[in-house]
Amino acid sequence: RLEVWFAHHGWFDARVAGWDVRFPRPQTERRAGVVDLVGHVEPGPRSLVRAITLEGVPPTLSPVVGAALRRSEVQEGDAFDQAAVEATRAAIVASLREHSRPYAEATVAVTAHPDEQAVDVVYHVVPGIVGSVGPVRIVGEKAVDARFVRQTARLKPGDAFKESDLRAAQRRLFE
Repeated sequence: RLEVWFAHHGWFDARVAGWDVRFPRPQTERRAGVVDLVGHVEPGPRSLVRAITLEGVPPTLSPVVGAALRRSEVQEGDAFDQAAVEATRAAIVASLREHSRPYAEATVAVTAHPDEQAVDVVYHVVPGIVGSVGPVRIVGEKAVDARFVRQTARLKPGDAFKESDLRAAQRRLFE
């Protein structure tokens, strides 16, 4: 697990060299003993992000996805971090969904080159179709007037789809 953690943070050559077991408090009849395990890790050199590539982004959506990449924690020349790569993938999807692409998806492929201390990251983007708000139906609870729900939600058929609008409508309804 330690070697995997180090690999997820760019140290692909990390090796656990061994363990020390220490007994700061011995076991007695009334108390459990305390054992400290100390791992010795030889991390080796840390790999840097050599290249970030986008695939599947049409020219009309390049500014949207490009803005998400510029704001991300993953930049060429930075130390590789798997969590940051995944966060960037999620940010690309969220950005597309905020720009009328409710079915947007993205996957990521990471190719490590430990001998060069380099990592190439490729985001495969499927923007999906353009979405808009369809007919709004109020079903279920009859104690609340449907007109009140419609006015509070403020979702109108034909409006461009945005996840933030859905979250805002839900927040207004719960308030």
